[in-house]
Amino acid sequence: MRSPNKNPVPVRHTLLHRTPGLLIALAAGFMAAAWHPLSSAATPEQEYQQALRTARAGEHAQALETLGALVQRYPDNRRYLYDYIAVLGWAERDRDALDRAANLDLKDTPSYVLEALGRSARNEREYPLAIRIYRTAVDREPGDSAARIGLALSLADNGDSEQARQTLDQIDASHSRDLEVLGALAYVQQNQGLPFQSLRTYDRILELDPANREARRGRILTTYRIGAPHLAASLADETPGLLSPGERDAIERDIQAYTIRWSRLPATSETTPRRESFKAILDLRRELEFLEAGGQGETPHARQVRYDLLVSLHERNRNLEAIDLYETHIADDQDIPTYVLTTAGDTYLALRQPEQARDLFLRVLEDEPNDFSTRLSLFYAYVESEDFEHALPLIDKITADEPIWLGAPPDRRPNSAKLRADITAAYARAFVDDLPEAERRLAPLVEQAPFNAELQTAQATIHRWRGWPRRALGEYEIALNGRPANTPDARAGRGHALLELGDYPAAEAALQDLRATAPDSGATASLAHEWELHKLRELRLEASRSKSSGTQEGSDDLGFDGWLYSAPLKYHYRPFLHHHFEQAEFPEGDAAYRRIGAGIEYRAREIMATAELDRNAGDSVNTGLAVTGRWRPTDTWSFTAGADTWSDEIPLRARLNEDIDGWSIDLGADWRAHERRSAHAGLQRIDFSDDNLRTAANARLAQRLMTRPHYHMDGLLGVYASRNTREDAPYFNPASDLSADFTLNNEWLLYRRYEYSFRHRLALSAGNYHQEDFGSDTVWAAQYEQRWNPLDRFELAYGLIRARRVYDGTPEHQNTFYLNLDWRF
Repeated sequence: MRSPNKNPVPVRHTLLHRTPGLLIALAAGFMAAAWHPLSSAATPEQEYQQALRTARAGEHAQALETLGALVQRYPDNRRYLYDYIAVLGWAERDRDALDRAANLDLKDTPSYVLEALGRSARNEREYPLAIRIYRTAVDREPGDSAARIGLALSLADNGDSEQARQTLDQIDASHSRDLEVLGALAYVQQNQGLPFQSLRTYDRILELDPANREARRGRILTTYRIGAPHLAASLADETPGLLSPGERDAIERDIQAYTIRWSRLPATSETTPRRESFKAILDLRRELEFLEAGGQGETPHARQVRYDLLVSLHERNRNLEAIDLYETHIADDQDIPTYVLTTAGDTYLALRQPEQARDLFLRVLEDEPNDFSTRLSLFYAYVESEDFEHALPLIDKITADEPIWLGAPPDRRPNSAKLRADITAAYARAFVDDLPEAERRLAPLVEQAPFNAELQTAQATIHRWRGWPRRALGEYEIALNGRPANTPDARAGRGHALLELGDYPAAEAALQDLRATAPDSGATASLAHEWELHKLRELRLEASRSKSSGTQEGSDDLGFDGWLYSAPLKYHYRPFLHHHFEQAEFPEGDAAYRRIGAGIEYRAREIMATAELDRNAGDSVNTGLAVTGRWRPTDTWSFTAGADTWSDEIPLRARLNEDIDGWSIDLGADWRAHERRSAHAGLQRIDFSDDNLRTAANARLAQRLMTRPHYHMDGLLGVYASRNTREDAPYFNPASDLSADFTLNNEWLLYRRYEYSFRHRLALSAGNYHQEDFGSDTVWAAQYEQRWNPLDRFELAYGLIRARRVYDGTPEHQNTFYLNLDWRF
């Protein structure tokens, strides 16, 4: 038989299996032989029957010799010629079979001979002839599923996959579980450029016949061709002997290549075992020292040893040593091989020197402009340089240049580089904050291959970035069902999702597993970094200073809140200290309020709660209690509640004039569709000690309006209403009021270098405020803010606000400077 690699659907079968007509003919022959005993001199009919028995026993040469002689002696006996042609096909002498049939009238040729000739024509790659032969058989017997399968396969071989699929669809539904039909369908799907559908068809065959070797082989090769060599190797290990040595070697070479070249994409492989790689580096260093000691340090062989050492050092993430070797001994060489320049570029990229990496990749592409891996590395160099003006067109060009298929039928195979390019192009949109576009690009790929680990990992990561950790967690676990030991990115992503959900013990266990099995993976380093940030202490400060043209809220006021959290204890607990202070000037005097408290925060999966005991600095007797809670049952919904026996919401003027205090209760619900759309609704009740009861409600809707690289604009619509029961209070206390405003929030990323970033923001608000008995008036605000992140554990934001507010019908203008700090240490 011919190599199944060239033809995934076997075109040769025993004649008795595929040709019912021949089976009937042979049976008739055997019956005739039984009724006509052999004479001492065999008759032609007896010779004929003996030849068929010989052919059936596998002795093709002897059978063909007898049948050939009969054909020569009795040229008008078509039965001898037909079976001679059939056995020629059985013996894989396809060319001879076709030559013998050259003068036959296909319309008069028996169906079993037509099927044999169709197979021979396919084997000889004479696809138009095979189509004509099989079409004749189908026209004669439309219900002949074997002939229709042969026609479909021939059409697919000839490049007409759509017509091939239609031909299979015309087979009677009773054959829908026929293994031959399903095998042909998988082959046609591959030719249609639908490898993932083909995989599902192979799975269907294996459900019906778990031992089907052709289906197992087809599934392995298709898995390999879509860019999952590790999974292909795992499947091949389950059934040894299905692949040729050349096919297995190709898979192993791809596994090694992906380990080196695709470490920055969702990975499917572990790093080289430490012991082997250390030994390789040690051997290369010793050889180089020997050559240099013998005065051969500048020979071609010594240069090759340095090149190999550079590659080995980079593979082991010993990048500082690798760059030192490159800059000291390699950079000035003439005619440096392109793979060495690419390795040096990858090493610069690992050391966060993307500009140097970019220059080396561009240098390589001058000689090899279509090298896929170098073009992809150049894309990452642009991304890490924040040069999206070049990065996005480049990845789109790479995607457009990569064909879905490689080779020509019947050797055509899926192009795994195309899948990797498509995934990277989706990530590219996420890098510029266009997460909906990233999701849109991945969705059809995942739909075609719902169990592809690389695609599931990419989709889960995008969903996690969109704020859906539960959904992402399920998708990471689907990815891990493939081959968990070879998916560090999926396992790390699962750890990130668990961390975001508050399942800290499980997140730490995921990290420990990664450190044990993939210690050198970038995914492991990323999760380890996030875990270390989580374990740090935290200091949060909020301070503001305002001056107002009026006096209702104070003409000059100062506000401060500070929280100091310990490192987490027993995963879930963080003790903290809290200091609250506010001060303002009023016509009747200055007022100040200070509150000092200590509490504990509890965080676990889906919930967060705090409890704080505090005391007013001016009250040495009474102790207050503040509690808060948040429950997030889904990725989109969260609910909050809080109560405070010494509410900070009591206006300072109330404290000044009548020493008023009070307690408050807050309820809230938040809906967050994704990072671009959210809504909030809240209720508040404040019970003042002067018997005033304030009830307030607020709602807010936020919607992303524009996204560009380094810029986005959001629109926010807010509504607030309140009602108070006390009249003539010595503080601003409207009987009822209602306000509505709309805000345009513009944010620009001015500079980013890995964790370091600098942003600024401009928010413009306008609305209307209505107060009972005082009518309505316009309110507005303009805010400018700068936000500085020198590290991912330190953020400093400061800004100015100019606002117009209305109190009892009188407008006031207020200028505020504020500063916020969040520092983990």
